[in-house]
Amino acid sequence: MEPSEYSAGRNSPDKVNQDLPHQISNPHSSSSSLRKRPRSPTKSPSWFPETPHRRLRFINSPPPVIFTHSNIKAGDGSSLAVELVDAATGRRDTSGPLSSLGLEIVVLDADFTHESWTVSEFNDFIFKEREGKQPLLFGDWLVTLKDGFGVIENIYFADNSSFLKGQRFRLGARAIFEGPTEAKTEAFECVESLYPGSGKHHPPLLGSEVWRLEGIPENGVEASRLAEEGILTVKDLRRCIARDPDALHGILGRCVSRKTLERIVSHAMHCDLDDEVEFYAYDAQAEGVFLLFNSVYNLVQVSFDGVTSLRSELLTSNQKELTDKLKHEAYENVDRFVPVYRAGFVDQDRLLWGSNYVEPDFSASGSESSQEDSSEIFPPDPSRVSSDKYDVIIRYNKRDISNGFISHLLAALCQKGISASGASIFKRPDGVPECRVVITFLTHRWVSYNLGEFCERLPSKELGVSQIFYRVSPSNLINNTKKLERFPLQHQKSMWWNVLQQGAQMSDYILTDKSDPELMHEIVKDVSKVLLSSDKEKMIGIDSQVEEILSLLRIESPDVRSIGLWGTAGIGKTAIAEKIFRRISVQYKTCVFFKDLHEEVEEKGQVTVAEEFLSKLLEVEPPVLKISDINTCFLRSRLQCKKILVILDDVHDFKDVQTFLGNLNYFGPGSRIIITSRNRRVFVQSKIDHIYEVKPLDIPTALLLLLESGKLKSFKSKLTDDFRKQSLELVKFANGNPEVLQYMRSRPQEEWDLLSQEVLQSSPICIPRILRSCYGLDENEINILLDIACFFRRMDKDDVAMLLDGCGFFAQVGFRSLVDKSLLTIPHNTVDMYRYIQATGREIVRQESPNEPGKRSRLWNAEEVVDVFLNDSGTSAIEGIFLDMSKKVFDANPNVFEKM
Repeated sequence: MEPSEYSAGRNSPDKVNQDLPHQISNPHSSSSSLRKRPRSPTKSPSWFPETPHRRLRFINSPPPVIFTHSNIKAGDGSSLAVELVDAATGRRDTSGPLSSLGLEIVVLDADFTHESWTVSEFNDFIFKEREGKQPLLFGDWLVTLKDGFGVIENIYFADNSSFLKGQRFRLGARAIFEGPTEAKTEAFECVESLYPGSGKHHPPLLGSEVWRLEGIPENGVEASRLAEEGILTVKDLRRCIARDPDALHGILGRCVSRKTLERIVSHAMHCDLDDEVEFYAYDAQAEGVFLLFNSVYNLVQVSFDGVTSLRSELLTSNQKELTDKLKHEAYENVDRFVPVYRAGFVDQDRLLWGSNYVEPDFSASGSESSQEDSSEIFPPDPSRVSSDKYDVIIRYNKRDISNGFISHLLAALCQKGISASGASIFKRPDGVPECRVVITFLTHRWVSYNLGEFCERLPSKELGVSQIFYRVSPSNLINNTKKLERFPLQHQKSMWWNVLQQGAQMSDYILTDKSDPELMHEIVKDVSKVLLSSDKEKMIGIDSQVEEILSLLRIESPDVRSIGLWGTAGIGKTAIAEKIFRRISVQYKTCVFFKDLHEEVEEKGQVTVAEEFLSKLLEVEPPVLKISDINTCFLRSRLQCKKILVILDDVHDFKDVQTFLGNLNYFGPGSRIIITSRNRRVFVQSKIDHIYEVKPLDIPTALLLLLESGKLKSFKSKLTDDFRKQSLELVKFANGNPEVLQYMRSRPQEEWDLLSQEVLQSSPICIPRILRSCYGLDENEINILLDIACFFRRMDKDDVAMLLDGCGFFAQVGFRSLVDKSLLTIPHNTVDMYRYIQATGREIVRQESPNEPGKRSRLWNAEEVVDVFLNDSGTSAIEGIFLDMSKKVFDANPNVFEKM
């Protein structure tokens, strides 16, 4: 495409009050115009203050070159940030009426070099995507300021931005409503991401060899010198730069020019660190300060009390001076770095780390009062829980209740498939991670400053709340006048007394005159009941199938029974297995739920994952147990006396079942095994007792899921006949698959018209989960799948088999395999597939050459076929063409097939 297709309209600036009205929507959504859209801000509500003396300012800017589909970071690798400042003094406004303003991130032409501008002038330089193409920007293009400061965590350019050869851009920030003056970054160039099998990587990966960087030849003297210093990968080089920016010049100074050195460093700095979960904590013991480094040893957070933490870019000048000194100390003692994992990027007042291997003592030294004003997070199990939401949060005082007790309780909950984490009892309720159940331990030393707030949250947020009086009677706390002396005001004393009275009378309160194991068992049982009741809304349409599977399991039977849940990707196999696990796990002594088994095996290796699995079954630590040391007789004797519940989720290969379960007779009486898989052969080869095919949702239930939640309210005003037909068409396309329905529901409402058109025209559609289900097929299977998706859907099986066999494929073998893998159906001797699988298959073909149909293996779209014929753009890549000639009349070169 020519750059003019993105041309910026150089309209003469109009006055603000002459601009066209602007509706708040995604600024990057498709439209019929190729020119930049004029925009005037939405008229502010009457209550919105006018502050012309405030302006927005980017704290940092992207590097000179960025890459498509890579998160846009600042030149130093940190997140882009924008702040609200006083136009006269340049100081940040942290408490004014605009300090929590909503902002919109847009794409600007690099030629926008104005030092000052009007709203109309700013709008004239906003870029807009071409008609029918995807947005220029994806990700978090809406940002909300907090105390006048906002971080742009996840934003990136799409592929179509790379068609602008030599085009340069800027990012802009503007208020959703009228308010401060807009902001812009420095200019940069956007380059298409490429990962060739050999050559340079753009952008480079951390694990890439150093010669993948510009300026370092493969097998050259530069790579050799770096290898002598232990620098083999881009990660090694980035760590070297972080520890000593001049060290690289000392290593390569004699064999490369300074310009080449700068080129090497610039390319290395383009690494995308977003998917990295590798972090390191350093304890500066002399100063009582903790430093948190990312995987390339850049400082990201600092804790001055071991409890709360600050982003490195938000430190004061005095804090920066101390931190710089400690950072050099840390780089000289890298062997003292403690590996930690990131539980999600959090606000500046929340701790970001939790150790994978050891539990660093982050408790602050000092008085009791200072500790009670602090907060801490107990490290959760990263393999079990999501970073943004837990099933259960346990609030406790670390000084009163040992971490050993909490660790065992967390392990007991995780064993039942319940994600759980611990949090300090002193953390304010609004600072506790999102969860579904909160358990609070009360002891004789803890004063319940904010217990009342949690009680208030129960009806408003449907949050389960439990108070557990640990080794103390509530009556003793209520009658303890010394506790009341800590409150200087009478209303505080009354609040404390009322809260304790309320807590003591709550039906779910537990008095701990029981032993710790008894208490843990009761907590786990009660939490399971609460979660089961709250799962009803989430598990739309699967209750009846859960009951059918439970009847097949015959829980009361003493024999060992197994069942396989079979169905296509996204149909709900895992959701059903999770609900069954929570419902019946309390009846088993040992329970193991291994989620995403195939992914775990691919990542860690079969032996490592098998050792983890057996460790859970035998209730020993993973380092203690090695498969090579296990005696078969010992294993049988240990397992045959256990009533075990095992769920293996997403199994792809029968060999995995053999490795993990072996002979099912090893398990004790009453044991139950549930396996989920897309491949029916796994169950047949494993001799599973019963194979249950998970059914799709019916149309009313699918409509409920498609229009569920907050969107339903906004849709009610649009319930026209056309909208009902559109919704029904989308539901029919999804064929009751919850994953496909969730995908369509996640699309912006503005895209529904386009989506319904794509569905009606059988256009390629990329549904990530469905696309991944096509990975791993052999050559025969994938070719048959794509041919049916592009040409042969709903044709006679025998006719299609004859055509495929004539092309050198083994049609009958492929049919059976694809049916077993839930990718093909053969009703009434007709080859068929779900429409979303057909759309996915066509998307796979489209991705072979997104912009040049003549380089794809299969052509079925009439317009694209005619275009290839008229322009003689066919290539040897084309293997098949489908064209209905009755609807097309055109003249083509008679030699058009010579290149194919």
